This record gives sequence, structure tokens and C-alpha cells, in this order.
Amino acid sequence: MDDLKWFIAIIIIFGAIWFAGGGIFRESSKDPYVQPIIGDTDVDIETYGGTGGTESATETNTGSENTQKLSPTEQKALEALRKEEETRRTEELAKFSPLRGKINLSGFYPVGSGNSAGEEKFILTAFPGNTEKIDITGLRVESALSGSEATVGTGAYLPFTGQSKTDEHIFLAPGETAIVLTRRSPLGLSFKLNKCSGYLQQFQQFIPSLPSSCPAPRDEVYRANNWRDLDETCFDYIDTLPSCQRFVNAPSYLAPVCQKHITENINYTSCVAFHKNEPDFYYPEWRVYLGRDAGLWRTKREILRFIDANVKVIQTQAY
Repeated sequence: MDDLKWFIAIIIIFGAIWFAGGGIFRESSKDPYVQPIIGDTDVDIETYGGTGGTESATETNTGSENTQKLSPTEQKALEALRKEEETRRTEELAKFSPLRGKINLSGFYPVGSGNSAGEEKFILTAFPGNTEKIDITGLRVESALSGSEATVGTGAYLPFTGQSKTDEHIFLAPGETAIVLTRRSPLGLSFKLNKCSGYLQQFQQFIPSLPSSCPAPRDEVYRANNWRDLDETCFDYIDTLPSCQRFVNAPSYLAPVCQKHITENINYTSCVAFHKNEPDFYYPEWRVYLGRDAGLWRTKREILRFIDANVKVIQTQAY
């Protein structure tokens, strides 16, 4: 107990001495460091994230501010450098097409220069975020190594067998694609796919194959003008018919009016007539043909440039 009394007495004595000496109002209490942490010097602080790089945090007194100002000569030199950089960037951007970032070239499948065109192809895709259709007629792909080149031509929005080439430009709506094949077209032209396109490959080979998603004959029968003249035997037979196939003849046991319906109403032309005004008639894909017999692109170590009609670069691709 006596020890505790002595300890408390000592604390009281030291407190009295500190208070008598000025306490918290002493100058040394206001500036506790022997030397300030930051003086009249520049300190570089490295920052991460954002735009990256190093930011300079400078704390100077009034007397050192004048030393940081550039002389008129230095200011002119700095302005000249800025203008030179702006000019360089402007010239660099001028080389690129306005279509850059709006259409993408991908899916190259080369077969080798000089070989049969076969399945050689590439794919063009309009970005889904575009606000308007892109005219791809006149766009060109060229090899920076071999000099081979190919230009996208015109096509038919709604093709028919035996149709001659058209002057319709090919437009890709946002999100649509065009499979561009080096080979010749089985139809003699480029075309857009629709829900009846499967009929076109019954007697011709398409690479890649066309979608076989035509409306079923049993669902089409009531669209024909003569459907009320068909008997139950005819309906039963039509129920067995596959999609995307036309028939040049029908079984003899069927009534003549049934045979006529099968040979005249189940085909590509009738399918188009029945469905062309429907909002989902057209598919978001074109088949574009370059009309060549031999391959254009090297199978490896190739550099391709995708160029617009004004010879401005849209995209460069190497493989």
C-alpha cells in the first residue's frame, strides 16, 4: 500500500514540473519532429490503376515556384512537340476505314494458293451494336505476302434457280453474317438465306450445306387453293413427306388432284410465295461467292488485310 502511495506522489510531482514549463503550449510540442518529414523538395508518388504511370506530387514553397516555370523557348519547343504528335495521330487514324470496329473478319479456312477452291472461306460479321446496315459490296481482302486479292460482289436478296446475276448490293444488318466462299456458286450468284432455302440443295451441292428447316408439307397443304378437293388418302400421304424436297411425280394410286398438288405446290417457288412476307422469312446470313476455281490464301504464315472501297484498312489478320 505504501508503494502505491509513493508511485502516485512521483506522478504528481512530474506533472507539476511539466505544467510549470509550459505544458502543451511549448514550441516543441507544436513541432515534435527534429526535422520535417517533407521539406522544400519534389516527391514522386507512383500510382496504380486508372490510367497507370507515375504522378508527380510536388510540394514547394513560394520561393521555389518560379524555378518550375518553362522559359519561352522551352514552351515553344513543348508546343511544337504536341502539334507534331497530334499530326502523327491524325495521319495514323486517316489510314483506317470508318467501318473499323463495325464489321469483323474471322473464320479463315484456307486451302492453299493454286489448290481447288473446295471449302475455302472466311466470315464477315456486322457488330450487333451497329445502328445501320453495312454495305459489304466492294470490300476487299488481300494478301500482303502473295498479292492475292478478292472483292465482295453483288447478290440476290431473294434467289431463284436459273436467275442471272443481279446488281443488288449486299447489306449486313447489325448481327448478320456473310460466309464468303472462294468457289463458284451453285446458283451462279450470291444470296441471302431464308426458310425455304433448303429446297435449293436437293439437286445441287452447297458447301457448307444449307439449313433444312423448310415448313413441312403437311403444314402447307391448307395454304393451297385446292386443299378442299383433297381426300383423306391424299392427306395421309402428304403427312409422310419430308421437308425441303420437291416431287416430280406422285404415286399413281392417288387422285389426279392430289398428284397435282404434290408436284405443283410442294417446292421452293410455292414455299417462297406462301412465306416471303412473314417477318421471320429471311435468315441473318448471306452466302457470298467469289467465283474462283482455285484457292487464294496460303495455309500458314499469311497476312491478310481487310480493306474498304476507298483502300482504307478495316482490319489486319495474320495466321
